[in-house]
Amino acid sequence: MFSFPGSTLLLLAFFFSGFTLFSGISWFSVMDGIGGGLLQLSRYLVASFDRIRDARKAQQVKRQRNEAVKIETKKIEKRTPLRIEPVIKKMETGKRVEKERQVPLFETSADGDLPPLALLDPAQHSGRGMSDKELEAMSRQVEMKLRDFNVEVEVVAVSPGPVITLYELQLAPGTKASKITNLSRDLARALSTISVRVVEVIPGKSVIGLEIPHENREMVYLSEVLQSA
Repeated sequence: MFSFPGSTLLLLAFFFSGFTLFSGISWFSVMDGIGGGLLQLSRYLVASFDRIRDARKAQQVKRQRNEAVKIETKKIEKRTPLRIEPVIKKMETGKRVEKERQVPLFETSADGDLPPLALLDPAQHSGRGMSDKELEAMSRQVEMKLRDFNVEVEVVAVSPGPVITLYELQLAPGTKASKITNLSRDLARALSTISVRVVEVIPGKSVIGLEIPHENREMVYLSEVLQSA
């Protein structure tokens, strides 16, 4: 009456129906459980794939960083030592200063004579200038921050002063000084300083200057300026 495939399907239907009635298992619950298991499996596979991808990316970044460190190390080995100009020493007391150190009171001077220097406060230096290590660290920081703006420079010399320090920058071939001038505000922000000033032309040199103010500034006395004149 029934063909073999039809009989097989009918017997399977009776079997599963009897199994369901006997065990009380709902096939909808079984399918729901299978679907949940497949969903959990798919999430696990996706998470595993993401972990493998992140691990490969981390290895690639580490390899690139190591290569960059090797390149930078070679640059440092080939770099000429940073030339730090000596800080201007305290002015020696001149003959005029020694002569005018003790000023007699109520002394009338002839017309046209200059007032004595002893009337001015003597220069006092706190000695809080930047050390050679601090100047070296700031030089490397300037190079690094400009590199972040795609500008390759090398600090070749440093001239510290009482208020600002002049860093002499050797530009990479093809780099214009105006590009650094346009980045002065961004560079000041990156260096966490009030402002920077770019000196595009230094007479007698092929470098440009970058003036950065000190965090602790020295007081410049008028008496010291007049003594150096």
